[in-house]
Amino acid sequence: MTVETQEKVLSHRDIVQYELPPLFRRHHLGRDFIIGLIGDRGDGKSIGGAVITLLDYMIEGDPCWSNMKITASFDIDAETAGDYGFNNGDRVQFASRELDKYKLLTFDPEYSDGVFFTDEINIYLADARRSMSHQNLGAADFGQELRKLRSAWVYTSIHEMFVESRIRDITDIFILTKDTALSPQGLARKRQPGIDFEWTIYPMSRKLTGERYADTRRPLPPIYLHGKKFWGSIDTYERQERKKYIIPTENIEFEESEIVVETRSKWGWLYEKLLALHNQGISQILDKVLWKYLEVNERGISTREVGKQLSQMGITKRQVAGGQIEYQVDNYDLSKATVNDKKVAFIA
Repeated sequence: MTVETQEKVLSHRDIVQYELPPLFRRHHLGRDFIIGLIGDRGDGKSIGGAVITLLDYMIEGDPCWSNMKITASFDIDAETAGDYGFNNGDRVQFASRELDKYKLLTFDPEYSDGVFFTDEINIYLADARRSMSHQNLGAADFGQELRKLRSAWVYTSIHEMFVESRIRDITDIFILTKDTALSPQGLARKRQPGIDFEWTIYPMSRKLTGERYADTRRPLPPIYLHGKKFWGSIDTYERQERKKYIIPTENIEFEESEIVVETRSKWGWLYEKLLALHNQGISQILDKVLWKYLEVNERGISTREVGKQLSQMGITKRQVAGGQIEYQVDNYDLSKATVNDKKVAFIA
């Protein structure tokens, strides 16, 4: 029997969207939805972002512009194709397009009616953010511009503190993703990494559940991304009924941006050091204290080079009494639901 749909199924590609429902998209609310995935390297934020981008947008025919190459293929068997009025099965493919960061940050009309996926947004947009700080980016209302483009945005970052504040403030959902192999239970059971991931979802706007995390102070119950061969089998909640969607993501391939790989390789230690300050609640630190903490002399790196990188990472500085320079560490933290009390680091 032919499956009934609201729109005519014109090709085998159209079948996929009716077989694999979206995860977060609410069609009646429009496309301008912003989702940020947060997690350490290896915690599954890239594959998670790719799955969301694919299920919620790409399989519905929306173009995807990304700094990470995403390709996916699905085999539509003859029986399934027959349900939609076709005589035979077929293999269908989806692929992202290369993202131009400067067109993105100037909200080029070419990027209308689609979805952006920026992997490691804190790294990928860093140099563009600095070079455009006095141009369009400086005065941009990201929410308004995305609404004009009628486009969605999915991004990843090692931590929410490194996300540009204007993007962070209009993010509709944050997803904290963790590899379950690195949990106490996973380590005790000797689970293999890169197989199972846990998502903790923070609804920052009311678009997902009708309530905001800022009001409830509670994230949603965790959902899980399962499997090595079938990376992307997702447990989720719909009307309080647990359902499992099997997504054949062994046919999903993605390739990281060279800029992201190079920056992470060179400056990964710096992100870890700043996160350690953040986790201690330190929001202000004098430059000479910071250089000692970062061991710049021992690393053979100039303070000028580190300072330039800190600027690209969104770490601001100001001149204080005595002509000293003080760096500001963002204390934004989802897990605490509130901003940490400020602490200042001094030389002992």
